[in-house]
Amino acid sequence: MIVACGANWVPLVLYKSGCGLREFLGDRLLVENKNVGHNMSGDTGAAGAEAYFADPIDDNIDVRGAEPYASVYPRPWPDLSIFTGKGVPY
Repeated sequence: MIVACGANWVPLVLYKSGCGLREFLGDRLLVENKNVGHNMSGDTGAAGAEAYFADPIDDNIDVRGAEPYASVYPRPWPDLSIFTGKGVPY
């Protein structure tokens, strides 16, 4: 399977498609793959902030693209960079 939509969006597309960790997707799992979201690389911080959010993002904060993968339990990525696109200081 090849998905080419940038380092930030590939894990999100795969998770929404049902491909990823059983512990994260639960009954939405179609294909178990423990590599989804791991070993990512790419130029993600060209125009904004990068951070891992330990707690869920507040819905009142205007952060474009902060889908549920920004903070999940169990944490699927040990060292995840999230590009907010807004330069939010987290």
